[in-house]
Amino acid sequence: MIGNREPACAHEQFIWVFSGTLIIIMTSTYLVDRLRKSLSLDQKIIFDACIEFSNLRDESLYIVGGTVRDLVNMVEHGRDAQAASDIDLAISGDAIAASRAVAAQIGAELTTYGRFDTATIRLGDVRVDLARTRTEHYPKSGALPQVEPSSIVEDLARRDFSVNAMAIGLTGIDFGVLFDPFNGCFDLLKKRIDILHEKSFCDDPSRMLRACQYMARIDGRLTGRTQDAMFRNRETLKLLSVKRFNDGWSRLINDPEADVALLLIRRFKLTQARVLDWS
Repeated sequence: MIGNREPACAHEQFIWVFSGTLIIIMTSTYLVDRLRKSLSLDQKIIFDACIEFSNLRDESLYIVGGTVRDLVNMVEHGRDAQAASDIDLAISGDAIAASRAVAAQIGAELTTYGRFDTATIRLGDVRVDLARTRTEHYPKSGALPQVEPSSIVEDLARRDFSVNAMAIGLTGIDFGVLFDPFNGCFDLLKKRIDILHEKSFCDDPSRMLRACQYMARIDGRLTGRTQDAMFRNRETLKLLSVKRFNDGWSRLINDPEADVALLLIRRFKLTQARVLDWS
């Protein structure tokens, strides 16, 4: 159950309960079916090739992050699936080897990032990011993380907020399973943005900007501990490299809900933690 904040993980079917009221019952394939309906043709080509590779290698493949958040949010509110934008996949094996095999099979462009065992596959106008499931350790605030291979649950624990710490299995015994160890479904339903641990903003200060983005998107609010952590750590934005600071602000400014997000930035006084040579 999500109502009592126990971690959620579903197989044959799962039931979401809030305050004793039945909300949704779904079979294990329901979310995967809804997801496939939201994909463009080129996305389906990449998607299916990644699944085929993972099955051949007996490796686990998951869709993670914002795509899962948006899909669950639409289901919870009874809306039809909208076209997915960028798709993030996580694989239990070598992500670069997998992406090279997939790109060669379908004739896609490929960019790899060896330090993090991640890759971006581009076909036509779409992109799919493929990463190895991993843990992260930040040697200091604002620094790039050091990574190690991990399970999907450990991978979700490195995410920024509970609403982004969900995954759906696409292969093997995990097919159709919704992994929600931090109760992101519940927080989406309540329109709450919640960090996973107290050092979240210290580890990656750009998460404060993303918190305002997501609040604007779902017309939500920060949990008490998330707001306290933001006020406590807002000066750490100065520790970001200029590139990471620029990237965070660019994503926020180009968001469809940028106007609301910028008001939230002002409310939390994040503009006072500005990098001097920001452009």
